[in-house]
Amino acid sequence: MEFDSELDRKSNTGIGEKYRNLSRILGFPHSTLKEGVISLIEGIKILKNKLNMPATLKKANIDNKIFYTTIEEMSEIAIEDPCTKDNPIKIKIEDIANILKKAYAC
Repeated sequence: MEFDSELDRKSNTGIGEKYRNLSRILGFPHSTLKEGVISLIEGIKILKNKLNMPATLKKANIDNKIFYTTIEEMSEIAIEDPCTKDNPIKIKIEDIANILKKAYAC
């Protein structure tokens, strides 16, 4: 979500506004684009916690060595996935690797 949210770039796909609108519908703070996006992300984190879902891949007991030795391969597979081509923001293999690293450690 963060990647597509437009918080860190000057793109204008409207995705950030859609996330902000979801925050409004869910009753989360949403007075600005940034507040709406962050509120939605935080709400999802709370839901994951209530569902006892691991917050990160590391907390899901994914082995550190295996993760980092396969991150390039996982990124290549993800970039070739048909769904990736429909992402509203053009994504590069480096972006996918960074998203995976965040998912592992954050």
